[in-house]
Amino acid sequence: MGPKKKSKLASKTTKKKHKARFTSKKHDRSPKPELDAAPRELFQVLDPWADLCDGGGRCGFDKFTAMKNVEPHLLTLLAVGGWNDGSALYSQMAETAETRAVFIKSSIQLLKIHNFDGLDLAWTYPTQNGGAPHDRENYVHLLRELKEALEAEGMVLTVTVSPTKSVIDEAYDIPGIAQHADLVTVTTYDLHGSWEHHTNHHSGLYAFSEDVGSDLFLNVDYIINYWVAGGMPEKKLVMGVPAFGRTWTLDSIEEHGYYAPAYLPGMTGPWTKTEGFMAYAEYIIILL
Repeated sequence: MGPKKKSKLASKTTKKKHKARFTSKKHDRSPKPELDAAPRELFQVLDPWADLCDGGGRCGFDKFTAMKNVEPHLLTLLAVGGWNDGSALYSQMAETAETRAVFIKSSIQLLKIHNFDGLDLAWTYPTQNGGAPHDRENYVHLLRELKEALEAEGMVLTVTVSPTKSVIDEAYDIPGIAQHADLVTVTTYDLHGSWEHHTNHHSGLYAFSEDVGSDLFLNVDYIINYWVAGGMPEKKLVMGVPAFGRTWTLDSIEEHGYYAPAYLPGMTGPWTKTEGFMAYAEYIIILL
């Protein structure tokens, strides 16, 4: 193995890291989003779940990474995983050194072909959602081997993790993750939604006065501090900030605000067409 290349993350002078996600779902919507420019203050851009092009192809990758021609400071990361992927395949892949090596080799090849600067591992629920108890240990093995291989190429390794206390306790060896990941993004959103039969803020900063039981853990302040208390350095944490909203249909117009009874999701937006969910471009029309 040749000498290690300097990490593109380490070469940045800014102390604060900003990440933005451009998801594959956007390309299923009309009008299509444009990728011809990126915000100047953005430090990293993520391309999650790897299918930006219509039909699930790869043709969006090159357009995505080409944003660096406009803003050379950007780091473009390819994310793999997410809730829809589940854990079963990742659990099988991480089980042995041989299967991990295949994943790592193919990942780096893909990153190089499409000019990405690194990988975001969004295997968010090890041990759960189709996973196995040994995922907790194997997840760290995977991170260690990924980090070594990516670092040799001057590439970045970040991870996306759950905000839920019960998942954190079961699935994550926090000191082990901290040792190998360059940055750790906590999905501090979707904490509440229309699957609950009352309204709430899906990314509230602090606990609400009526929160009880496990709901006391579902706020940004508690979640970030819990990760820090578990051994994650603050400098590696990235707090997820949503630009989308969760919606409900109130049972009665007389009762509104937090914890108002609402047994049905809110109406669909014109583009996302998803009950209980609205993108920024949809709800801003209502607010204005």
